[in-house]
Parts: sequence; C-alpha cells; structure tokens
Amino acid sequence: MKQAIFAVVVAYAPDAERLERLCRALALDASVIVVDNTPDGKPLPAPGLAAWIANGDNLGIATAQNIGIRAALRQGAQAVAFFDQDSEPPAGMLPALAAALAATGAGVAVPVCLDARSGQEYPSFRLNRLGWPVPVHAGASSAPVALDLAISSGSLARAAVLEKAGLMDDGLFIDFVDFEWCARVRAAGFAIVAVPDAVMRHAIGQASVAAAGLNVFVHGPVRCYYRVRNAFHLFRYRHVRKLYALRQVLAALVHHLLQWRHSEDPALHLKMGWRGVKDGLLGRRGRL
Repeated sequence: MKQAIFAVVVAYAPDAERLERLCRALALDASVIVVDNTPDGKPLPAPGLAAWIANGDNLGIATAQNIGIRAALRQGAQAVAFFDQDSEPPAGMLPALAAALAATGAGVAVPVCLDARSGQEYPSFRLNRLGWPVPVHAGASSAPVALDLAISSGSLARAAVLEKAGLMDDGLFIDFVDFEWCARVRAAGFAIVAVPDAVMRHAIGQASVAAAGLNVFVHGPVRCYYRVRNAFHLFRYRHVRKLYALRQVLAALVHHLLQWRHSEDPALHLKMGWRGVKDGLLGRRGRL
C-alpha cells in the first residue's frame, strides 16, 4: 500500500524541523515528494523522501502540485495525496482515506480538518440544486459523507481521477485551485467523500479574527489579490455553478474589506484588492 500512495508536499520557506516532522509522519504510509517553491531553496534534511524537487522560484501552488503529481505518476502512483507544509496529519490517516476509497468507490477522500489554532472543524461543502454551497461538518458522522468541494491539503485522489479530470489549473496560481479542481472532478463523474475517522489539524491564513459576526482568515495583501481575482475567474468555468461563483465573489470582497483594519499595510491591502477586481474582470491569469 505504501508504494501505491504518494504524498506531494508543497513547501515555501519552510520551517526545517516542522517539515521534517511532516515528512517522517507521511513516510510511514506513503512515498513522499517535496516540491519546494522557495526562491533559491536548498533541500532540507528529511530522510526517506522519494524526491525533493527545487523549483528555484515561487511558481504557485497549482504548478508545484502538478510537478509533484507528474513525478508521482511516473513512479507508478495509484493514488496521490496533497499536503501543505503546515498540515499535521496523524499516523494512520492515509490508510484510513485509502480504505474509504476502496469501500465507497469514490475518486477522492478527504479528512476532517480542524483549525490548528481553535480546534474547530473547517467545513467542506455540498452544492444545493441551485448551486449554493451548503457547509458540511463531517466530524459528527459515523460514515463517509458525500461532498462537492473541499480544501486540497490532506486529500487523497485516485490516479484515474487525475488522468481523467486533469491536473490543477496553473493559471490560478493560488486560491480556488482546490475548489475549481473539485468541481471538475465532480463534473467528470467522480465522488468526493469526507472520512470522519481521518482527522487532521491545519492552519489557514496568518491569523483568524472575528469581524462583523464572521470568522475571517487574515492573509497578506498579495494573497488577498489572488483570492479576489480568482473569484471572478470562477464565472469562466463551465463546470462551476454560477451561483457558487457569485457567492465567492461577494465573499471575497466582503472578507477583503473586513481584513483591512487587521492588515500590516492597509493602503496596500486596499490597492491589491482593487487590482484583483480589475484583473479578474479583464481575465488576467498566472503570477502577479
């Protein structure tokens, strides 16, 4: 089983000790490939890796994941898992996801993700018949739960899914890469399930703050640019429901404004948000 599963970890200026701990944990159940987006990055001591791929520049999470996926498929991967460098998968999580794939016939299995700061569950989503996203908290379930959209970190995808639905969209660079891909996976006829027996701690953003009754993840101005810009791009995909795209545009704009007072550079924050709107409307893609 270990030889059949590959774990692709995308790194950017990683903490060496934390990354080594992640790789050691994953190597118990998978062959591990680290794709490093750190400019001029050098391999860190993480024994037992199948590969360390240094891009020499920040190519974005989508491109880094695709580099890792292609490397895994060339080495005979039957399933590929995705991880951010700050994820904390427990022992046995990947076998639990693999077992769920075998039991359900799904194409993708994802863990229940808990906020590393608060311990609260990050919801995944199902789309209702109109395309509106409905939060799903799978942690309380006793069996795998069907989903339409989930974050990529911790997810395990069959190789057949990657071959039929395609890889990540490089043009998005970062933000909505996972949700767009999930929509494509569902359009290709594959099921996505959350597995209550697989629980992983994960952190989104630099911080989490309460604002206007909402829980808002704080990101830097450049990261906010991509979220705003790519929300507009969702309208351009035939496999993405239009009501979902509208909801994400509105949410991206509201969250951007709510983050403004928490930004280290409020003026730049607003500037990058406005640029995200313009570039999104103009259809600009790729790296800023």
